[in-house]
Amino acid sequence: EGSVVVRRPDHLAAQLKTSKGARKIGFDGKQLTIVDLAAGTHSTATAAGDIDRAVSGIQSIYGVTPPVAELLVNRPKAHLLTGVKTGKHVGTESIGGVVCDHLAFEQDGLSWQLWVATGDKLPRRISFAYPNGEGGAPLTATATLSQWKLDAPVSDAELSVKAPSGSRALE
Repeated sequence: EGSVVVRRPDHLAAQLKTSKGARKIGFDGKQLTIVDLAAGTHSTATAAGDIDRAVSGIQSIYGVTPPVAELLVNRPKAHLLTGVKTGKHVGTESIGGVVCDHLAFEQDGLSWQLWVATGDKLPRRISFAYPNGEGGAPLTATATLSQWKLDAPVSDAELSVKAPSGSRALE
């Protein structure tokens, strides 16, 4: 559960509550900051440019994609469809009471699904299934999206992610 605030092209802040505790993620056009409040740790990495370049850089350097980054980049359609081998319309389903087109995609080493509202065309759910290199069941990640507020004013304070006093820096 969480919230994300984006000021395109180069700022975002996310607050997440997971089964492992609360986390904050921020990007200010120069640096990515991740704070693990439960562990009392934080880390920063250089990630200059717009959100798209930062996400691509993090993927290539660290081999991970920040949560729902595919939908936060400046050009989500281009980012999502890069490397897609096949895609299909699965049908329509209700997500949180909103009728959505259910789409499924395959690319090398990844299958993913996207549910897009038929009315406002906003994503309502995204799910990824990564093959398990140890031969087990695929590793999955799913995010359900609601309460979209497009073109809402965003303050600098809402975009500020700083490590709390006493937090231990990790490389």
